[in-house]
Amino acid sequence: MRNKPSIVLPDSARKQAVAALLLDFILTELGPSLYNQAIADARGVFEERSNDLAAVFHRDEFPSSTRPKP
Repeated sequence: MRNKPSIVLPDSARKQAVAALLLDFILTELGPSLYNQAIADARGVFEERSNDLAAVFHRDEFPSSTRPKP
């Protein structure tokens, strides 16, 4: 009995456990860097789009005064 492991997991359970531990490791170690990069990317898109707002939505204040008279 001493040479045999005390707990034996089926191969499918072992594979799932290893996959879960790998996912936990990746999330713990790389998660913050991925999150920070995603925030930086989103901020860049937001700033680019917000800079375009004035050009996209600008309307002349007195458009009728610039019309040619008939």
